[in-house]
Formats: sequence, structure tokens, C-alpha cells
Amino acid sequence: MKNFNIYTVIFLLLSAVSITRGQVKFVVPQVEATQVSDSIILYTAHDYLIRNIEDASNKKVWKLSKGNSFLLDIGQEYSYLVIHNEKLTGRNRPLLIKNGSVINLEIDKEGKIAFSKKQSSLVECQLRLAQLRKYPRSKQVKPTKEHVDNLIKARSDNHNLMDSIIHSYATSLSVDEREILRSNCMAAIDLALFSILGRMNSDATTMAYVYDKYKQITLNSRGTFYARHSVEPALLGEYGFRRQFNKLNLERTIHGHTFTYSAIYNQINENNRGLARDRAIAESILNEIQYDQFPLNYLDSALMTVRDSISRAVILAQQESRATGKILFPFIFEDVQKQEITPSDLKGKVLVIDFWYNGCLGCGKLAKVMEDVIDEFHEKDVIFLSVNVDKSRARWIEGVKSGIYTSPYNLNVYTKGQGQNHPFILHYKYRSFPQLMIVDRTGKLVTANATRPFGAERRKELVATIENLLK
Repeated sequence: MKNFNIYTVIFLLLSAVSITRGQVKFVVPQVEATQVSDSIILYTAHDYLIRNIEDASNKKVWKLSKGNSFLLDIGQEYSYLVIHNEKLTGRNRPLLIKNGSVINLEIDKEGKIAFSKKQSSLVECQLRLAQLRKYPRSKQVKPTKEHVDNLIKARSDNHNLMDSIIHSYATSLSVDEREILRSNCMAAIDLALFSILGRMNSDATTMAYVYDKYKQITLNSRGTFYARHSVEPALLGEYGFRRQFNKLNLERTIHGHTFTYSAIYNQINENNRGLARDRAIAESILNEIQYDQFPLNYLDSALMTVRDSISRAVILAQQESRATGKILFPFIFEDVQKQEITPSDLKGKVLVIDFWYNGCLGCGKLAKVMEDVIDEFHEKDVIFLSVNVDKSRARWIEGVKSGIYTSPYNLNVYTKGQGQNHPFILHYKYRSFPQLMIVDRTGKLVTANATRPFGAERRKELVATIENLLK
């Protein structure tokens, strides 16, 4: 399992099942004085969605006290725990934990922390399941029938290994515990396969074969399977969303269908029911709203359909953060001369704000197509504010000097080391980059999802928006 720095560890307690209250004890060895921090950040929530688990309201900080152990009240018999290193883009698999249990951690000389070998049977079983090598690396997979068959065989092999591991805990885990672990593991195995198959592109005959195999795999709905269990599965919404997302991606490749959010939304609505549907809709919104072509009117549609309180809260939060006509959320950024920049410094100007990080390919592509737009407006009452979300100031300056991500006419700022956890970024719920925002002369938000000028028509739309604000 990947290590993670003690000063960036994020624990998230997720969805649970029982009403019994209890605590989980975390035990870590002595922290050396040379290590960066003596605290561990935990985000706890009794329910969750994969893309919304880092809510600032759930943040707790534990100082490592004498004996280096701390108790976490999970409020019920079972909960899920996700450990996430904020420097990584991926997240580890949700871990089912039980009240009264002890989780042992290890810290190396560099301050990196990992699970120790000594764990409860419930945790140990899941750590073993997490080691399953699901499939070959994507670069090793070719879009041929032979490779597709090999992937299907690998899926079967993974199922057999999973069953063998879970069976070895027949005397130490309850039937319900083994079943939910099997359900979670099967979902993770299929999600990995969906991702590989959904990106394939080959001749019509091969793609028809891929599509047929994909439909066979998804024939037994994971949502239906989940409904037979009392414990809510860890990947319920993610599975429902990704299953339809990759199906539509394959149909686009085979038939040239237009891939729109409305198609994703309708597919989820038609093929899921109840909680599985609600969570899948919420996951789809959290993912797709990061892109500029997302139709915001679907937030209203979703709220008319969704009944699950957690999903509704997430959708409402997205709607509120992107509401047009509201005064821009306050910020304090820092420019290259280390001067603070606030909204009052930019008063009376139309703001076109982009967000980027050093190493982001999409950010560089956006900067390239923005060049002629900036050339057209930089001498007018428009400020092109370029916000870097790297934590390192040196990394930001390096990116500016490269000329890849910004223009000479940009006002370059960064988040003073807060990165993606800057309050402004969190308020607008930007979790992937690049992003583009437009603010009018009065400091009110025009759009948090401005059209990115890739192609003549989209450039025309962006230019028209700016011109109208200058009238």
C-alpha cells in the first residue's frame, strides 16, 4: 500500500450501518523531532460521495500525544475509512472499520506513514484484497479481441483470488462482513475494467466485440446486487455513474454519438432506482460539473428527482456555489512581487480568471488558446487573472517563467501556499484543472464555468460574453 506523509494524512469516515456507538483507536509510534508535523488531519463524515469527501466542515486535527494514540468516535457499529494523501490525485479504497477496533500505523524516518502488519481481521482482509493486481497497465493493453479476452479472464482470476482471501476469514469475520467486503471488492474490480474498456478505440468489428463484452459484464446491475445487503456499499454511486459513462463512451466510439451530460443523466435515471440512482446522479454531477460544457439547468432537474438527503445536499451546494449574480467570494492572493491582491484591487474591471498548476497538460492547452483572446482585450477594462494552485511558490514561479501556462498580459497570483485548499477554491468547488471564471465590473459572478475557447464557435461565445460585459 502506498505511503503517505504524516503532515498530509487525511482520514475520512464514511457511510455506515448500525446504531451502536463506539470508537476506533489509532496507534502510531513515537514521532521524531525531525519530522515536519506532530498532527494528523482527519475528515470524518457518516455518509459520503466519492468526490465530496473532503468537506471542510468535517475537518478535525489530532495532535499526537504521549503514547501516540487517539480515539475516533465513529458513532455507530461500522463505518468506512478513506486515507488520502493530498499530494496524490487518486484515493485509496474505502476501508470498512468496526467500533472498538484498533488500527496500527507505522512511520518511517522521513515521516511517511502506512498501515502496520498487525491489524484486526477485518482490516487485514481488506488490505490483502487491496493488493490484488486487477489488470495489466493500460499501456500494455491493445484494442484487440485477444486482449479483451485476456481482460475478461483477469476479471475471473481476480474474483477467484478475492473469494480465496475472503474464505480464509470464515471463522474470524461474520457472514455480513464477508459479503460487504466481497461486494466492495467486486465493484472495484469492475470499475477498473470499465475504465480500460471505455477508452478502447479500434476497427468497427473489434469495438462491437468490446461493447458486447461490456454489456455482458454490466448485465447484472451492481445497484441491484447492492440492494440485497443491509450495509451500504462503499462504491454505490461511483459504480452507477461509471457504468453508464463508459457505456456512452463506447457508443460514441462505435456510432459517433454525441457525448453529452444529458445522455449520462438520462441513462442513470433509466437504469437505476432509489439510493443507487440518487448517488449515481450526484457522482455524475460532481464529476462533470468541472467541465465548461456542463448544463447547469440539470441541477434543478436532479433536485426534482433525487430523494437521498446526502445527494441533495451535495447538489444544492454545487448550485449555490455557481449561482450567477452573487458578489465574488473574497480572496487574498499573492503576486510575483509578494504583494497581496484582493477583489478591491480589481474593482471596476471585468475579470477573466483562470486556475492552473505546473505540470497540467490541459492548463497549458487552455493558455495557448487564450492567447489571442487576451491580445484582443488586455488593453480594455479587462484583467486576466491567472491563479496558480501549486503549494510551492518556487513551483509556481517556475511555471510562470516557462511561458506555457500564462501570458505576459496576465496578472499572475498564487494561493500563498494553500493550494487547492484555499478558501476561494473550496468555495467554488474546483477539484480539477484548468478552470475559467468570469466576473463583471461590479464584482458579481457571471460564470464559474466559462466557455473555454477550443474551436472557432467556442471562442466566439467567450468573446461575446466579454464584449457584452464591457458595454
